[in-house]
Amino acid sequence: MAKRKIPATRVAKQPREANAERNQVTALARGLAILRCFTRTRPELGSTEIARLTCLPQPTVWRLCQTLVQSGFLSAASDGLRFRLGAAVLELGFIVPSTVDILEEVQPRMKQIARTYGAEIAIAGRDALDMVCLERWTAGSLSSMNPSRRLYRRRLAGPMSRHFTRLREKPYSRR
Repeated sequence: MAKRKIPATRVAKQPREANAERNQVTALARGLAILRCFTRTRPELGSTEIARLTCLPQPTVWRLCQTLVQSGFLSAASDGLRFRLGAAVLELGFIVPSTVDILEEVQPRMKQIARTYGAEIAIAGRDALDMVCLERWTAGSLSSMNPSRRLYRRRLAGPMSRHFTRLREKPYSRR
């Protein structure tokens, strides 16, 4: 009896790969891949661009984008042909800081860096174009600042991502 040839697309997967795919919803993974295409340098994208970035068929991308628009995760750009991130993404972004206490996460590392290098290290939060110092470690002590009191406001001398070390201290004044 001759063995029947199995097409390449139906070749059995390794057990680990099969389990991973069995526990994954492909449509959801594709939708998340679409959302990840948007960046600061690519705030608006057309379905053809998204298809190229995700390696998904353009009609599939179009349908997924329409679903994401209906659920608020994408919105149509002013030209009606392109998409941008929607308010639902922002809403989820606001939830994250309330569920992760960043200060608890970084305190041990800040302390270690300060002691190892005998330096001062600080963590700050963004407030529009200002940085608000939340906590500061020196080699010997911790200085914790209540962000709601904002003891000091440090204004940026340029884009935050490039010049965070060039902050100048400025007394806080209520606006």
